Amino acid sequence: LVLGVFGVWGFKIWVQANSNGYVNCFEPYQASTQDRSKYGPIGDSVLNLCHALHGKNHKLFMDNLFTSLPLIRQLRSLSIWVIGTVRMNRIGQIQTSLVPGKMLQRGSCTMATSKDNITVLRWIDKREVHMISSYAGAEPFDEILRYDKKEKTMIPITRPFCIQEYNKCMGGVDFMDRLISHYPHGFKKK
Repeated sequence: LVLGVFGVWGFKIWVQANSNGYVNCFEPYQASTQDRSKYGPIGDSVLNLCHALHGKNHKLFMDNLFTSLPLIRQLRSLSIWVIGTVRMNRIGQIQTSLVPGKMLQRGSCTMATSKDNITVLRWIDKREVHMISSYAGAEPFDEILRYDKKEKTMIPITRPFCIQEYNKCMGGVDFMDRLISHYPHGFKKK
């Protein structure tokens, strides 16, 4: 399942969709009207969207807008497994365990795993990619082809498993948005 933001008529809508673009659940964005929890307003929206998944052993793919350590720990306690891109300022001291990106070359990765088995990974493609997961790590690796400007040819680089999983399953909300765009919808004007 994929989480994302969908905008229509100037409204922001939080969406949970599967990788085929089918919408499972959605919630209109509402300004923070309640007391803040430790997950924040976006984390609370994620938990609301996942209310029907508790205890059902689902996998959830999110981008860096939604991911945070407390939220991933809470989702894992509900048997919802997560892979997502992550902003480095949201992972606390874990980032000190990662090798700096300047010391890595294209195709290499560094990984840190917390005591409660949450993995943070830094992979170098054209730029640094940061991933967080409650169930996937770097292995097994595969090889993909990327264009190298210096050599002016395609070169093979290694890709970690969590990147493979994320790329395979992410994009359901974007696909749903594309499907909706084929059917114009609008308000009648007076």
